[in-house]
Amino acid sequence: MQEHIGRIIHLDRDNKFGLLKSEIDSDNYYFKTIVLHGDIQLNDRVTFTIRNKDEKQVITIIRRIYQNKYGMIFIPRVNSSHIHKGVEPYFPYIFEQITKFDEEKIVMAFEFPSIVGKTTCVTTNENDEIFYAIRVGRSGHTRFVLNREPFNCNFITVVLLRVPTHYLIMSSYIGNVAKPEPWDEHASPDDLEFWKEHALIFGEEKIIDDSQSKTCPWVLNMPAICKINGHENKRINEIY
Repeated sequence: MQEHIGRIIHLDRDNKFGLLKSEIDSDNYYFKTIVLHGDIQLNDRVTFTIRNKDEKQVITIIRRIYQNKYGMIFIPRVNSSHIHKGVEPYFPYIFEQITKFDEEKIVMAFEFPSIVGKTTCVTTNENDEIFYAIRVGRSGHTRFVLNREPFNCNFITVVLLRVPTHYLIMSSYIGNVAKPEPWDEHASPDDLEFWKEHALIFGEEKIIDDSQSKTCPWVLNMPAICKINGHENKRINEIY
């Protein structure tokens, strides 16, 4: 597959197709809107992937390119499910606050003067109904709580990973910085303690069928190994 840079020149969401113009060869490329990753609009600058299929060139992945006034570039990872609903309109403001390309990883919460949405990460107590399940695209169980309501929040957290030419947007969500989940290879004993007292409100996230458990399944730094209903759950290695 080849990676290109271009700009959206036509977007017909009703008929589910569009056109983009490559900055490399100046050609126009047809695409189906199903390959759009995230909130992409007409005239957005994008990166896109081309693969050959039946002697034809097919666009498979389109991601928006964000660039701040310092010339730094930010591109969402391929698995866009880690970028939660409602945060993308705030990206231009957030990325203007990042001034140096010298940190390998950035995990930062940005405070806004007014409410930006609702957070689903809440503190729990002994009266809450708790269960564990594997979210689609994750490598281990998440702690969920039932019958709780999200609450208003004025923070957005972003997780960025530096690669040779830009920052990858690994994750972004409404709320303050949350700790890595216990199965994560970078999780610490303190992170485990955090998630013993916090949970995500169930209902916003897609989970793998039959992965639910009432018993805590966590082993620190150990991803779950499962194959449920033909759905193999594994870490996605190709994040670029």
